Amino acid sequence: MQRHRLKAISCLLLGMAAQAEVVLKILDLTGRVVAVLVNGPMPSGEHSVVFEPDNLASGLYFYRLQAGEFVETRRLLLIR
Repeated sequence: MQRHRLKAISCLLLGMAAQAEVVLKILDLTGRVVAVLVNGPMPSGEHSVVFEPDNLASGLYFYRLQAGEFVETRRLLLIR
């Protein structure tokens, strides 16, 4: 019998009012970029971005979304 490890996956939902250049990054507590999930143009509408933090330890991270002139940073808690 084989044992399979559950994979940690997060899904971030984005709602774009208009097409824009989008950058979505994951940062650690020191501000170091640990993952870039999106880097390019994104059309208007609803989008989901899958984040598979396979190489990250449990803890507090941030995600920063830049879409045109809009910039938002929020917390992301990773629990294994």
